[in-house]
This record gives sequence, structure tokens and C-alpha cells, in this order.
Amino acid sequence: MGQVWPGVLDEVPCEFQSFLQEPAFSITEATFCIWRRSGDEAWKIGEIDYPEGENDPDGSDQMLSILIGDPTAYQEFAESYYERKIPLSAIKHIYEHNSLTGEIVRLLNQDISIGELQTDIEEIGYPRSAT
Repeated sequence: MGQVWPGVLDEVPCEFQSFLQEPAFSITEATFCIWRRSGDEAWKIGEIDYPEGENDPDGSDQMLSILIGDPTAYQEFAESYYERKIPLSAIKHIYEHNSLTGEIVRLLNQDISIGELQTDIEEIGYPRSAT
């Protein structure tokens, strides 16, 4: 069983603590942990003492590159993965953490409505517009 670096999980907010016991995750193998509460201005990580001289010591740069870069990088990934066109405007909308609307949901997936996502939206605390 692996040992998580000090600081990786130490500052995870209480509202996310249950995820640290989630059987679907291999928490003991975690090399990084990021979170963002609905009221946060930016993504957060714990205070971690990384090894000296390592360029990407926790592997997060490589694993999250399609999420932390330009939205076009995610668009390229998603269009390849889902084998269909995905409007860059919808991806930018999500990257900017703007309120989710029915229109944005339809642009991302025509087979689901915002109403069908209500439980998921509430669970993750993503902002949703009134319409």
C-alpha cells in the first residue's frame, strides 16, 4: 500500500472528506488532490513539500493538461473521444465556471436535458441559471 505525500490530503475541506473514503478512488495512490467549492475563486491544493529538482513531481501537469490549458485542448480531446463536433463556446462557458443553462447542456449533449442533470448539478455544487 502506498503512502500519500504529506500535505496532499491534509487541507481537503470537510464537505469533500467523504470522497477520501470512496472505494472507487485509490486514495493511497494519490499524488495530488485539487478541489474547488462553489464559492471559491480558484482551484485549491494543499501545501505540499515536493522533492527538489522534479519538473512534474506529482504528475498533475501531465494528467490534467486537457483541463488546465486552453479550452481548445479539451475540445480536441473531447471531439476525438466522442467522435463528434463540440462547440468551443460551450467548453469556454464551463471553463469560466459560468452558470449552467439548458442551452449549454444541449450544445454539449443533445441526448440529455438540464432537468435530468439536476441531482448531479446539486451534488457537485455547480452554478445553474434559473432558466
